[in-house]
Amino acid sequence: MLHPVPVVLMARLAEGIRHEGTGLGVKTLVYAVREAIALCPTGLPSSGLILDVVN
Repeated sequence: MLHPVPVVLMARLAEGIRHEGTGLGVKTLVYAVREAIALCPTGLPSSGLILDVVN
């Protein structure tokens, strides 16, 4: 029997061509992960992170 596992889905992460090489994508990802972690003790428990990036 499979048991559902709660995860945080971060979808459609991308940066524009103008911003390539500026570190904006990394900053956005770090911010999003920190926000997901901050939500865990307040009611959004999760066991993992799924990252869906745009190529």
